[in-house]
Amino acid sequence: MSQNSIRSRLRRAAWQITPAPILHLVFGARLRGMGRLIDAAAIKGARRIDVPGVSIACCQLDLADGTVIVSTPPSHNNVKITHAARRKLGLGPEYAKALVDLVVRYSYPHAMVPVLRIPVVDRERGGFHLQHRNLPQETSDFSASTRAFLETHFTPQPGWNILDIGCYLGHGTTRLAQIVGPQGRVIAVEAIPENATIAAFQIGQNGLPQAEVINRAIWREAGATVAMHRTENQANAIADDVVASSQTIDLPTTSIAELTGMLGRAADLVSLTVNGAEVEAIDSLDTMPPDLRPWRMVMPGWYPNDAGPRSKPIVAKLQALGYQTLVTSHNFVIAWRLGT
Repeated sequence: MSQNSIRSRLRRAAWQITPAPILHLVFGARLRGMGRLIDAAAIKGARRIDVPGVSIACCQLDLADGTVIVSTPPSHNNVKITHAARRKLGLGPEYAKALVDLVVRYSYPHAMVPVLRIPVVDRERGGFHLQHRNLPQETSDFSASTRAFLETHFTPQPGWNILDIGCYLGHGTTRLAQIVGPQGRVIAVEAIPENATIAAFQIGQNGLPQAEVINRAIWREAGATVAMHRTENQANAIADDVVASSQTIDLPTTSIAELTGMLGRAADLVSLTVNGAEVEAIDSLDTMPPDLRPWRMVMPGWYPNDAGPRSKPIVAKLQALGYQTLVTSHNFVIAWRLGT
């Protein structure tokens, strides 16, 4: 085991055993951003709820604008990260994950990475995802003209058709559906059955008939069966080099080609958050007429394989299909085809 791996494990162990007040005292600057954004959210109420068809204990945040955020039990990290913010709001630990999801999945969804600006500096983003690091609109890695192009062409618009693949509990799907409005459409795909049920419930609670959830695993072809590796937290993946677990479930698959058929035209945006199955997902584009391939695609490319980060084969594949691509220093892949 490398020294970096040992240090990483020791840091995680220290985090787990250190009480939340001490963590906030020692790492206050690192955790400040999450607290500030929770404080700024217009939370009107919070309550525990039962989601039909799901045995998991869930809770709900009600926002002042009528938006509903539904979430599941928190991890130890969620509880510790939100300690100070929950004290201000008078909320118990059961609401910790809902507060984190409100910030990192609803307010700043993965599908909108090319255009996001987060009003806290990077060093204060403890508890955020890798997608929120070195954002294109906040970095000097790209020119001002490139950032302007991304903002113009990747900001979701009313009437867009979007595929939100790997939607988890549907927080980002909810945000996207609110943006595209009744003239648009969002098809969300989630492999884990209970997550898909909660996502569909959340969309229903928010009154968004333009969105729907498909309980399938994304793959290069529809109608197949793949084994999904599962853990007790949010780490689930088809790729066993990303998530290794003795617990697997067999899941039916869908594909970008099949989902595009459901839309009836090329998707304006495809967001892939599929923990290492990105290459297999975009293999489906080979079977599609060029004019039906997605106009825009965004996805993580940092998951490693034998040849390095998956961004390399992702970019090679997309460029071979005629896409223009950008890759951030964190290996987040942004792609579009000419005519966008």
